[in-house]
Amino acid sequence: MASSKDPASISSILLLTSVNYCLWADNMKSWLQLNGLWCLVLGQEKKPAAKPEIKDSKGAVVSKAVALDKDKLEKWEIKAE
Repeated sequence: MASSKDPASISSILLLTSVNYCLWADNMKSWLQLNGLWCLVLGQEKKPAAKPEIKDSKGAVVSKAVALDKDKLEKWEIKAE
């Protein structure tokens, strides 16, 4: 990464130009990983959601409902912004 006083600062990333994509991409990936955002960018960190109760054809519960964890949702939304 480019030198900077604070490597966690986005300003430590070189600006993207028509000739530095590979260097920029490596630096950006490293910065996103350092800041815990890479899995979000890849789509591996899914938005938290409630899960409904699932029943089989006889009405027996196969999977219990899971309530939405509002704290996890809020943290995810902050990262996603």
